[in-house]
Amino acid sequence: MKTLSIIAIAGLASAAAADAALTANPNYAGHNAGPRSNFASGTMTVAVDYDHWDLNLDPDNVVISIDLNAALGGVAGADAFVTGIGWDTTIMAFDPSWLSESSYDFGGQIFLAPGAGDDFSGTSSYSSGGIVDLSDNGLPDILAAGGVLTIEMFEGFDDFPDAVDSHQSGTLTLVVDYKVPAPAGMAVLGLGGLVATRRRR
Repeated sequence: MKTLSIIAIAGLASAAAADAALTANPNYAGHNAGPRSNFASGTMTVAVDYDHWDLNLDPDNVVISIDLNAALGGVAGADAFVTGIGWDTTIMAFDPSWLSESSYDFGGQIFLAPGAGDDFSGTSSYSSGGIVDLSDNGLPDILAAGGVLTIEMFEGFDDFPDAVDSHQSGTLTLVVDYKVPAPAGMAVLGLGGLVATRRRR
């Protein structure tokens, strides 16, 4: 019988959690978000088409890094925060792997298993039906330190060590709080642009 690490993690989520697909990493100590002055909220879509190999943090796993500030026009190097996640993915879980095991790790803080509860092999599609707000599910926002978010594709149980257990394709949608230049800073940037234009003449 399989013992799923993802199920153990689910037990640590708040009782108010409405979506079993999202759980907190119990090994993450948390972060102090602090005040978010001059922050804006934006939405971005990330295409996924990746194999999921081994347990969380295994060196075989695929990890992608996304500069949220560059994507959304935020201040370079400033921290950003993911406040909501949506998904529309299709999972192929290769027997004896289960659909529920194919997972994502967002920055070592929040796990997503779109097929949560489907403890069998096969192919199936999953949708969050929109954005799932993390705070509404008793989960903290995801800190993207320096504006860079890492997403690791992993398995909740490793049926094929050092080989592919499942494949996911589709999209992840992120709602992000990101820092924008203060109005005074934007005016200075505007003047700088004028000066640069004059120098080119």
